Amino acid sequence: MMTILMNILAFFFAVAVLAKLGLLLLQPRLWLDVVRPLVADPVRLMRLYAGIAAVSGLVVLIRLSIIDVAAVMVFASSLIGLALAPYGSSLLKLTEEISQEGLEKAWAPFAVWIILALWVLYSLFS
Repeated sequence: MMTILMNILAFFFAVAVLAKLGLLLLQPRLWLDVVRPLVADPVRLMRLYAGIAAVSGLVVLIRLSIIDVAAVMVFASSLIGLALAPYGSSLLKLTEEISQEGLEKAWAPFAVWIILALWVLYSLFS
């Protein structure tokens, strides 16, 4: 059963990446038309991502060790960083906003990151 769920997640990933990049490269205006409504409603966007994270996290954490998950997260985070690095000035504005407002808007994902990091350290040193 878990293999089927992992395959579904992998399929979803592949289709989403190809659709997003295809739209961005071929029809950037259409891509913006799709993205704008999501970004305009941060609560809805956070709920969407929370749902995806909950389902994918459950499947992945049942199937893989936390060490495996952490290694994949380093890889994925590096790819995200590479994609965002050319937009450093925009990111700087975002980091300034976050540092001024604090973590009140996004405390839950930060809590998950802390829990995962502590879990990794516990697994490594126990």
